[in-house]
Order: sequence, then structure tokens, then C-alpha cells
Amino acid sequence: MARIEKTVFISYRRADVYTALAVYENLKNQGYDVFFDYRSISSGDFEQIIVSNIKARAHFLIILTSTALDRCSEPGDWLRREIETAIDEKRNIVPLFFRGFRFGTFSDTLTGKLQNLSRYNGLNVHEDYFDEAMQRLRTQY
Repeated sequence: MARIEKTVFISYRRADVYTALAVYENLKNQGYDVFFDYRSISSGDFEQIIVSNIKARAHFLIILTSTALDRCSEPGDWLRREIETAIDEKRNIVPLFFRGFRFGTFSDTLTGKLQNLSRYNGLNVHEDYFDEAMQRLRTQY
């Protein structure tokens, strides 16, 4: 069984599935136990599987692109629910910033528990330096 330090949950918007897939593949190839719903759920109660996997993993990565937080003002939004669960469970939350993401764009969207999301230390991931960013993620975050 993998050490808990090498367990990761990837949270993302469906529009960013290929970005999340690249992060997933990189971490899997480096020996991490990664939950990525696109590859990790075949059947069962979606909500129960998601929540239990957030609780079971040490690290919670959020793929943030220019539109990722658009619907987070909606209480039932899945990305919002995943982030709130990670906050409640005190996971190591690491935002991964892609394609010019800026928190300032979402000041009205980030309410409640999400208000402090911008305080989490994140990592800028530029497509030209993806491998270098993933190395930094694995060694420093």
C-alpha cells in the first residue's frame, strides 16, 4: 500500500480534463496514488466515492484555469463541494495555476469557506515548463 504522503486527489472542471489528465499521468508515473474521477470511478455512488477519497488522501490539488471557479458561487457546485470538503478535512490544499488564472477575477464568487482559498500557497504551471513545475510540486509542496 502507498504511503499516505504519496496520496493525491485531483479536483478540476470537466472543461480542464486534459490538463488534469497530464497532472494525473505525471504523478502516477512517479509512484503516487492519485484519485482522478475520470480514471478512478467505474460505478457506484458518485458523491460517496468523491467524499471518501478526499478524506483518504493527504494532498488535494485544484486545477485552476481562467474559468475554473465560475460556478463556485452556486452552493451545489461540485468543485465548490470538493474544495469545502478538503478544507473541512484539513487536507494539504495546493492550487495549480494554469493559463493566466487570477484570483481577483473571482472575488464575488469565493464566498463562505472559499473566501480564504487565495491564501493557500499555489504553483504556477506554464505549459513550456510543465515537467519542471511537476518536479517542484513533488519536492516542495
